[in-house]
Amino acid sequence: MKKILKRMTGRTTTKNRKNSLSGDEFFAKVQQKAFELYEKRGFTSGNEWSDWFEAEKLVKSGKF
Repeated sequence: MKKILKRMTGRTTTKNRKNSLSGDEFFAKVQQKAFELYEKRGFTSGNEWSDWFEAEKLVKSGKF
């Protein structure tokens, strides 16, 4: 459960050779991208988790 909470709060550090984000920076970027996805869907509810996971994937890949 702790691993899931760390993942959801972004308190871990995401690193790659080109770019390194602190946990707080990662969380902020995921939060921003998740909101953009929510906005793009016309602010319709019901997809919060999928928006969050998609945002995480995009931030980790550097496509944000």
